Amino acid sequence: MVPAGVQGREVVPGDQGPGRALACGVRRRPGARRGAGNGRRRRHRPGRGRQRGPVHRELLHCPGLAAPQQRRLRRLERKLARAVRGSERRRRVRHAAARLKARSADIRKDWCEKTSTDIAGRFDLIRVEDLKIGNMTRSAKGTKEQPGRNVRQKAGLNREIMRSGWGLLVRRLTDKAPAGWRR
Repeated sequence: MVPAGVQGREVVPGDQGPGRALACGVRRRPGARRGAGNGRRRRHRPGRGRQRGPVHRELLHCPGLAAPQQRRLRRLERKLARAVRGSERRRRVRHAAARLKARSADIRKDWCEKTSTDIAGRFDLIRVEDLKIGNMTRSAKGTKEQPGRNVRQKAGLNREIMRSGWGLLVRRLTDKAPAGWRR
């Protein structure tokens, strides 16, 4: 994405804290605005908000459903498992669960759009780690002769990796970056 030997910004998936996060090392574009301003000049205070060196670090967190919505989705999925196949009740429950999952996907897409627009506008150099997300989320179930270990934990990890939207963020960054930044 960036010519070899050029210093700048890296987007690296990280596991910082309880949420899904992306750690970013970035170099600001000279003269780029730093947040919303109201036209007033600010007095410089040493040591507050200054960039030390060429790289700026920030964590990006992809939001999901709120806690009550997550509880409702889990409850609906349990209800769906008990419902009789082909019944009207099952159809209604399945439709309600699908609406919540679609809302989660919409939140993730909206976050990726806003974040990629913000990053592409603020930084002059964008470097993204080439992660093999498909390989990272491969199943751990194994075979009948050699069953996998920690399969349930791996399934949970796969879900969180897919929910974090790394691939979508990289694709949108590629689309929105100026022509000189693209491959």
